Amino acid sequence: MHPLTHVKLRIVHLEDDPRDCELIAKRLAAEGLDCEIIQARTRSELEAALAGPNVELVLCDYTLPSCSGIQAFETTRNLRPELPFVFVSGTIGEERAVDSLRMGATDYVHKDNLDRLVPVVHRALRDAMNSRDRKRSEVRVYELNLLLQAIREIHRLIARERDPERLLAEACRALVHTRGYLLAWVARVVPNSSRVARTARAGKSTDYVETITVTWDEASSGQGPTGTAIRTGSPSTCQDITTDPRFEPWREDALACGFASAAAVPLMREARTWGAITVYSAKVDAFNAEELSLLHELAGDLAFALDAIDYERQRNHAIASMERSHAEMTTVYDALPLMICLLKLRAPGRAR
Repeated sequence: MHPLTHVKLRIVHLEDDPRDCELIAKRLAAEGLDCEIIQARTRSELEAALAGPNVELVLCDYTLPSCSGIQAFETTRNLRPELPFVFVSGTIGEERAVDSLRMGATDYVHKDNLDRLVPVVHRALRDAMNSRDRKRSEVRVYELNLLLQAIREIHRLIARERDPERLLAEACRALVHTRGYLLAWVARVVPNSSRVARTARAGKSTDYVETITVTWDEASSGQGPTGTAIRTGSPSTCQDITTDPRFEPWREDALACGFASAAAVPLMREARTWGAITVYSAKVDAFNAEELSLLHELAGDLAFALDAIDYERQRNHAIASMERSHAEMTTVYDALPLMICLLKLRAPGRAR
Protein backbone atom coordinates (compact mmCIF):
# COMPACT_ATOMS: atom_id res chain seq x y z
CA MET A 1 0.00 0.00 0.00
CA HIS A 2 1.06 3.57 -0.55
CA PRO A 3 2.62 4.54 2.83
CA LEU A 4 1.25 8.08 2.71
CA THR A 5 -2.15 7.76 1.02
CA HIS A 6 -3.06 4.14 1.91
CA VAL A 7 -4.04 3.29 -1.65
CA LYS A 8 -2.25 1.26 -4.31
CA LEU A 9 0.51 3.32 -5.89
CA ARG A 10 0.46 3.76 -9.67
CA ILE A 11 3.94 4.12 -11.21
CA VAL A 12 4.80 4.77 -14.83
CA HIS A 13 8.05 3.01 -15.77
CA LEU A 14 9.71 4.03 -19.04
CA GLU A 15 12.12 1.19 -19.87
CA ASP A 16 12.84 -0.74 -23.07
CA ASP A 17 14.46 -3.80 -21.45
CA PRO A 18 11.81 -6.29 -20.19
CA ARG A 19 14.32 -7.89 -17.83
CA ASP A 20 15.01 -4.60 -16.09
CA CYS A 21 11.28 -3.92 -15.89
CA GLU A 22 10.74 -7.25 -14.15
CA LEU A 23 13.73 -6.76 -11.85
CA ILE A 24 12.57 -3.37 -10.65
CA ALA A 25 8.99 -4.56 -10.19
CA LYS A 26 10.20 -7.47 -8.07
CA ARG A 27 12.43 -5.18 -5.99
CA LEU A 28 9.53 -2.84 -5.24
CA ALA A 29 7.27 -5.75 -4.31
CA ALA A 30 9.96 -7.38 -2.17
CA GLU A 31 10.24 -4.19 -0.14
CA GLY A 32 6.51 -4.25 0.58
CA LEU A 33 5.52 -1.44 -1.78
CA ASP A 34 2.04 -2.22 -3.11
CA CYS A 35 1.99 -0.71 -6.56
CA GLU A 36 0.65 -1.01 -10.07
CA ILE A 37 3.37 -0.44 -12.66
CA ILE A 38 2.38 0.92 -16.05
CA GLN A 39 5.07 -0.07 -18.55
CA ALA A 40 6.05 2.29 -21.36
CA ARG A 41 8.79 1.87 -23.98
CA THR A 42 8.39 4.99 -26.13
CA ARG A 43 7.60 8.65 -25.60
CA SER A 44 4.12 8.20 -27.07
CA GLU A 45 3.43 5.36 -24.63
CA LEU A 46 4.72 7.60 -21.83
CA GLU A 47 2.30 10.36 -22.86
CA ALA A 48 -0.59 7.88 -22.91
CA ALA A 49 0.34 6.56 -19.47
CA LEU A 50 0.59 10.07 -18.01
CA ALA A 51 -2.93 10.78 -19.23
CA GLY A 52 -4.28 8.01 -17.01
CA PRO A 53 -5.73 8.54 -13.53
CA ASN A 54 -3.93 8.49 -10.16
CA VAL A 55 -0.34 8.32 -11.45
CA GLU A 56 1.99 9.39 -8.64
CA LEU A 57 5.53 8.63 -9.80
CA VAL A 58 7.63 8.18 -12.95
CA LEU A 59 10.66 5.89 -13.14
CA CYS A 60 12.77 6.22 -16.28
CA ASP A 61 15.88 4.78 -17.85
CA TYR A 62 18.34 7.39 -19.05
CA THR A 63 19.20 5.80 -22.40
CA LEU A 64 16.32 4.66 -24.61
CA PRO A 65 16.11 3.82 -28.34
CA SER A 66 13.03 6.00 -28.91
CA CYS A 67 14.07 9.08 -26.91
CA SER A 68 16.58 10.26 -24.37
CA GLY A 69 15.87 10.28 -20.66
CA ILE A 70 16.04 14.10 -20.71
CA GLN A 71 13.37 14.21 -23.42
CA ALA A 72 11.21 11.88 -21.35
CA PHE A 73 11.71 14.14 -18.32
CA GLU A 74 10.75 17.24 -20.33
CA THR A 75 7.63 15.46 -21.62
CA THR A 76 6.62 14.56 -18.07
CA ARG A 77 7.29 18.07 -16.79
CA ASN A 78 5.15 19.55 -19.56
CA LEU A 79 2.22 17.15 -19.04
CA ARG A 80 2.35 16.45 -15.30
CA PRO A 81 4.76 18.89 -13.64
CA GLU A 82 3.68 17.83 -10.14
CA LEU A 83 4.86 14.20 -10.54
CA PRO A 84 8.17 13.12 -8.98
CA PHE A 85 10.56 11.82 -11.65
CA VAL A 86 13.34 9.35 -10.79
CA PHE A 87 15.99 8.10 -13.20
CA VAL A 88 16.83 4.39 -12.80
CA SER A 89 19.72 3.72 -15.10
CA GLY A 90 22.99 1.90 -15.44
CA THR A 91 24.46 4.43 -17.89
CA ILE A 92 23.58 7.83 -16.48
CA GLY A 93 26.90 8.54 -14.76
CA GLU A 94 27.45 10.96 -11.90
CA GLU A 95 27.92 14.06 -14.03
CA ARG A 96 24.75 13.56 -16.06
CA ALA A 97 22.87 12.55 -12.89
CA VAL A 98 23.80 15.83 -11.21
CA ASP A 99 22.80 17.73 -14.37
CA SER A 100 19.40 16.01 -14.34
CA LEU A 101 18.86 17.09 -10.74
CA ARG A 102 19.71 20.67 -11.68
CA MET A 103 17.05 20.44 -14.39
CA GLY A 104 14.45 19.41 -11.82
CA ALA A 105 14.47 15.62 -11.70
CA THR A 106 13.66 14.29 -8.24
CA ASP A 107 16.49 11.77 -7.86
CA TYR A 108 18.43 8.99 -9.59
CA VAL A 109 19.26 5.37 -8.80
CA HIS A 110 21.92 3.23 -10.44
CA LYS A 111 20.71 -0.18 -11.58
CA ASP A 112 23.65 -1.81 -9.84
CA ASN A 113 22.54 -0.28 -6.52
CA LEU A 114 18.79 -0.97 -6.35
CA ASP A 115 18.90 -1.04 -2.54
CA ARG A 116 18.39 2.72 -2.81
CA LEU A 117 15.29 2.39 -4.98
CA VAL A 118 12.54 2.00 -2.35
CA PRO A 119 13.95 4.67 0.04
CA VAL A 120 14.20 7.07 -2.92
CA VAL A 121 10.62 6.27 -3.95
CA HIS A 122 9.33 6.83 -0.40
CA ARG A 123 11.17 10.14 -0.10
CA ALA A 124 9.98 11.29 -3.52
CA LEU A 125 6.36 10.51 -2.65
CA ARG A 126 6.63 12.21 0.73
CA ASP A 127 8.19 15.33 -0.78
CA ALA A 128 5.55 15.41 -3.53
CA MET A 129 2.75 15.09 -0.99
CA ASN A 130 4.21 17.85 1.17
CA SER A 131 4.56 20.05 -1.91
CA ARG A 132 0.93 19.42 -2.88
CA ASP A 133 -0.20 20.20 0.67
CA ARG A 134 1.74 23.47 0.65
CA LYS A 135 0.28 24.46 -2.70
CA ARG A 136 -3.24 23.57 -1.56
CA SER A 137 -2.75 25.64 1.58
CA GLU A 138 -1.45 28.57 -0.44
CA VAL A 139 -4.40 28.35 -2.82
CA ARG A 140 -6.88 28.17 0.08
CA VAL A 141 -5.35 31.22 1.75
CA TYR A 142 -5.43 33.09 -1.56
CA GLU A 143 -9.07 32.15 -2.16
CA LEU A 144 -10.10 33.11 1.37
CA ASN A 145 -8.42 36.49 0.91
CA LEU A 146 -10.38 36.99 -2.31
CA LEU A 147 -13.60 36.13 -0.47
CA LEU A 148 -12.73 38.60 2.28
CA GLN A 149 -12.17 41.27 -0.38
CA ALA A 150 -15.59 40.49 -1.86
CA ILE A 151 -17.18 40.69 1.60
CA ARG A 152 -15.57 44.09 2.19
CA GLU A 153 -17.00 45.30 -1.12
CA ILE A 154 -20.44 44.05 -0.10
CA HIS A 155 -20.19 45.73 3.30
CA ARG A 156 -19.48 49.03 1.54
CA LEU A 157 -22.57 48.38 -0.59
CA ILE A 158 -24.63 47.70 2.53
CA ALA A 159 -23.61 51.06 3.96
CA ARG A 160 -24.88 53.07 0.98
CA GLU A 161 -27.38 51.02 -1.04
CA ARG A 162 -31.07 51.36 -0.15
CA ASP A 163 -32.54 49.36 -3.01
CA PRO A 164 -32.74 45.69 -1.94
CA GLU A 165 -32.71 44.32 -5.49
CA ARG A 166 -29.62 46.33 -6.44
CA LEU A 167 -27.92 45.32 -3.18
CA LEU A 168 -28.40 41.60 -3.85
CA ALA A 169 -27.44 41.93 -7.53
CA GLU A 170 -24.22 43.77 -6.64
CA ALA A 171 -23.45 41.26 -3.91
CA CYS A 172 -23.68 38.46 -6.49
CA ARG A 173 -21.46 40.45 -8.84
CA ALA A 174 -18.79 40.87 -6.12
CA LEU A 175 -18.82 37.15 -5.32
CA VAL A 176 -18.25 36.36 -9.01
CA HIS A 177 -15.82 39.07 -10.08
CA THR A 178 -13.81 39.41 -6.87
CA ARG A 179 -13.93 35.96 -5.29
CA GLY A 180 -14.00 34.14 -8.63
CA TYR A 181 -17.08 31.93 -8.40
CA LEU A 182 -18.50 30.98 -11.79
CA LEU A 183 -22.06 31.87 -10.77
CA ALA A 184 -23.84 33.37 -7.75
CA TRP A 185 -27.57 33.74 -7.34
CA VAL A 186 -30.14 34.54 -4.66
CA ALA A 187 -33.29 32.45 -4.21
CA ARG A 188 -36.31 33.80 -2.32
CA VAL A 189 -39.00 31.57 -0.84
CA VAL A 190 -42.36 32.07 -2.53
CA PRO A 191 -44.97 32.53 0.25
CA ASN A 192 -47.35 29.61 0.80
CA SER A 193 -45.35 27.48 -1.65
CA SER A 194 -42.36 25.13 -1.82
CA ARG A 195 -41.03 27.02 -4.85
CA VAL A 196 -38.32 29.67 -4.94
CA ALA A 197 -38.06 32.87 -6.97
CA ARG A 198 -34.84 34.07 -8.60
CA THR A 199 -34.11 37.47 -7.04
CA ALA A 200 -30.56 38.25 -8.24
CA ARG A 201 -27.80 36.55 -10.22
CA ALA A 202 -24.34 37.23 -11.70
CA GLY A 203 -21.61 35.32 -13.51
CA LYS A 204 -21.25 32.66 -16.15
CA SER A 205 -24.33 30.99 -17.64
CA THR A 206 -26.92 32.97 -15.69
CA ASP A 207 -29.51 31.37 -18.00
CA TYR A 208 -28.84 28.15 -16.08
CA VAL A 209 -30.71 29.61 -13.11
CA GLU A 210 -33.76 30.27 -15.28
CA THR A 211 -33.91 26.77 -16.75
CA ILE A 212 -33.62 24.67 -13.57
CA THR A 213 -36.44 23.77 -11.20
CA VAL A 214 -35.57 24.30 -7.54
CA THR A 215 -37.81 23.76 -4.52
CA TRP A 216 -37.12 23.53 -0.80
CA ASP A 217 -39.31 20.55 0.07
CA GLU A 218 -38.39 16.86 0.31
CA ALA A 219 -38.83 16.26 -3.44
CA SER A 220 -35.76 15.53 -5.58
CA SER A 221 -35.88 19.16 -6.77
CA GLY A 222 -35.35 20.23 -3.16
CA GLN A 223 -32.32 18.05 -2.37
CA GLY A 224 -29.67 20.31 -3.89
CA PRO A 225 -27.68 22.87 -1.88
CA THR A 226 -30.24 25.67 -2.38
CA GLY A 227 -33.30 23.70 -1.30
CA THR A 228 -31.45 22.01 1.56
CA ALA A 229 -30.09 25.31 2.92
CA ILE A 230 -33.58 26.82 2.92
CA ARG A 231 -35.24 23.73 4.40
CA THR A 232 -32.68 23.20 7.17
CA GLY A 233 -31.56 26.76 7.82
CA SER A 234 -27.92 25.62 7.58
CA PRO A 235 -25.20 25.80 4.89
CA SER A 236 -25.24 22.97 2.34
CA THR A 237 -22.69 21.84 -0.25
CA CYS A 238 -22.29 19.58 -3.22
CA GLN A 239 -18.54 19.01 -3.41
CA ASP A 240 -18.63 16.99 -6.63
CA ILE A 241 -21.50 17.59 -9.03
CA THR A 242 -20.39 14.64 -11.17
CA THR A 243 -20.91 12.04 -8.45
CA ASP A 244 -23.28 13.51 -5.84
CA PRO A 245 -26.65 11.72 -6.32
CA ARG A 246 -28.55 14.66 -4.79
CA PHE A 247 -27.51 16.84 -7.74
CA GLU A 248 -28.83 14.45 -10.38
CA PRO A 249 -31.80 16.68 -11.47
CA TRP A 250 -29.43 19.48 -12.55
CA ARG A 251 -26.19 17.56 -13.29
CA GLU A 252 -26.25 17.65 -17.09
CA ASP A 253 -26.94 21.39 -17.30
CA ALA A 254 -24.46 22.19 -14.53
CA LEU A 255 -21.61 20.21 -16.11
CA ALA A 256 -22.33 21.86 -19.47
CA CYS A 257 -21.77 25.21 -17.74
CA GLY A 258 -18.44 24.05 -16.28
CA PHE A 259 -19.67 23.81 -12.68
CA ALA A 260 -17.89 21.22 -10.53
CA SER A 261 -19.19 22.02 -7.03
CA ALA A 262 -21.76 24.25 -5.36
CA ALA A 263 -22.61 25.68 -1.95
CA ALA A 264 -25.62 27.48 -0.51
CA VAL A 265 -26.12 29.46 2.71
CA PRO A 266 -29.53 30.46 4.11
CA LEU A 267 -30.77 34.05 4.33
CA MET A 268 -32.60 34.31 7.68
CA ARG A 269 -35.00 37.24 8.17
CA GLU A 270 -37.29 37.80 11.13
CA ALA A 271 -36.41 34.38 12.57
CA ARG A 272 -37.41 32.56 9.38
CA THR A 273 -35.58 31.43 6.26
CA TRP A 274 -36.26 34.06 3.62
CA GLY A 275 -34.10 32.44 0.92
CA ALA A 276 -30.53 31.38 0.12
CA ILE A 277 -27.35 32.49 -1.64
CA THR A 278 -25.89 29.80 -3.92
CA VAL A 279 -22.45 29.88 -5.52
CA TYR A 280 -20.74 27.55 -8.02
CA SER A 281 -17.06 26.71 -8.50
CA ALA A 282 -15.09 25.15 -11.34
CA LYS A 283 -13.21 23.00 -8.80
CA VAL A 284 -14.23 19.82 -7.03
CA ASP A 285 -14.15 20.09 -3.20
CA ALA A 286 -14.03 23.87 -3.45
CA PHE A 287 -15.79 24.67 -0.18
CA ASN A 288 -14.10 24.06 3.15
CA ALA A 289 -15.39 24.96 6.63
CA GLU A 290 -13.72 28.38 6.70
CA GLU A 291 -15.20 29.44 3.37
CA LEU A 292 -18.67 28.22 4.34
CA SER A 293 -18.43 30.09 7.65
CA LEU A 294 -17.55 33.34 5.87
CA LEU A 295 -20.39 32.89 3.37
CA HIS A 296 -22.79 32.16 6.22
CA GLU A 297 -21.74 35.34 8.04
CA LEU A 298 -22.14 37.31 4.82
CA ALA A 299 -25.67 35.97 4.39
CA GLY A 300 -26.44 37.15 7.93
CA ASP A 301 -25.09 40.62 7.16
CA LEU A 302 -27.18 40.84 3.98
CA ALA A 303 -30.30 39.66 5.79
CA PHE A 304 -29.77 42.29 8.50
CA ALA A 305 -29.29 44.94 5.80
CA LEU A 306 -32.50 43.89 4.05
CA ASP A 307 -34.39 44.11 7.35
CA ALA A 308 -32.88 47.54 8.01
CA ILE A 309 -33.92 48.74 4.54
CA ASP A 310 -37.47 47.50 5.15
CA TYR A 311 -37.57 49.15 8.58
CA GLU A 312 -36.31 52.43 7.15
CA ARG A 313 -38.89 52.30 4.36
CA GLN A 314 -41.70 51.59 6.84
CA ARG A 315 -40.48 54.36 9.11
CA ASN A 316 -40.28 56.83 6.23
CA HIS A 317 -43.76 55.76 5.09
CA ALA A 318 -45.12 56.26 8.62
CA ILE A 319 -43.49 59.69 8.88
CA ALA A 320 -44.87 60.70 5.49
CA SER A 321 -48.31 59.46 6.50
CA MET A 322 -48.19 61.44 9.75
CA GLU A 323 -47.08 64.54 7.90
CA ARG A 324 -49.98 64.17 5.46
CA SER A 325 -52.43 63.70 8.35
CA HIS A 326 -51.00 66.73 10.11
CA ALA A 327 -51.34 68.81 6.95
CA GLU A 328 -54.92 67.67 6.51
CA MET A 329 -55.80 68.49 10.13
CA THR A 330 -54.13 71.88 9.84
CA THR A 331 -56.28 72.62 6.84
CA VAL A 332 -59.38 71.62 8.81
CA TYR A 333 -58.44 73.69 11.84
CA ASP A 334 -57.59 76.70 9.72
CA ALA A 335 -61.09 76.55 8.24
CA LEU A 336 -62.89 76.28 11.61
CA PRO A 337 -63.42 80.05 12.30
CA LEU A 338 -65.10 80.53 8.95
CA MET A 339 -67.34 77.51 9.56
CA ILE A 340 -68.39 78.87 12.98
CA CYS A 341 -69.15 82.24 11.45
CA LEU A 342 -71.36 80.69 8.81
CA LEU A 343 -73.22 78.69 11.41
CA LYS A 344 -73.91 81.81 13.45
CA LEU A 345 -75.27 83.58 10.43
CA ARG A 346 -77.68 80.72 9.78
CA ALA A 347 -78.79 80.03 13.36
CA PRO A 348 -82.54 79.08 13.81
CA GLY A 349 -84.98 81.90 14.63
CA ARG A 350 -82.93 84.66 13.05
CA ALA A 351 -84.49 86.90 10.40
CA ARG A 352 -83.22 86.27 6.95
